[in-house]
Amino acid sequence: MGYSLRGGKPETAEWFKENESRIDRVLDIGAGSGTYAKLIKEEFNICKDSYWVAIEAWQPYIEKFNLKNLYNEVLNTDARKLDWNLIGKFSVAIAGDVLEHMTKEEAIKLVDEILINCKTLIISIPIVYMPQDDVDGNPFEIHVKPDWSHDEVLATWGEKIKKFYRKSPKSKIAVYWLKND
Repeated sequence: MGYSLRGGKPETAEWFKENESRIDRVLDIGAGSGTYAKLIKEEFNICKDSYWVAIEAWQPYIEKFNLKNLYNEVLNTDARKLDWNLIGKFSVAIAGDVLEHMTKEEAIKLVDEILINCKTLIISIPIVYMPQDDVDGNPFEIHVKPDWSHDEVLATWGEKIKKFYRKSPKSKIAVYWLKND
């Protein structure tokens, strides 16, 4: 699939606009079709001079979605296995529709690692029961934990969450901005 629902995307782009002067390096974890690079750099015309790094575990997406033309650097690896020492620090990381593709324990560990290496982490995640199998043979598309809720996200990362967006209590997707203060 490589695509995600539109919920929270304009609010994410607005955050980038408000913080553009402080953003020099962007890490897009689970880049998929390049949704965030297209949204922020092309649709909203911001952060074009920032250095963008994509992490995409599924090699066919790199070719299919021409990610090498959207990002300065594309890493074909699973973010859970990433050697953070090799990629440096980032102003912001985006984990857009990523954490539901792993166990809760793996998600917690990954968020902790990201926050050591990034000033801000933006998480977009389904907050309703949303099962999904592999898509076109891509096992990384399986929703391993398809049942995150808004309350569970708040309980899991509460003190690190600086703000969040969900359109309504019935929203399918929510966006959370995390920092390690």
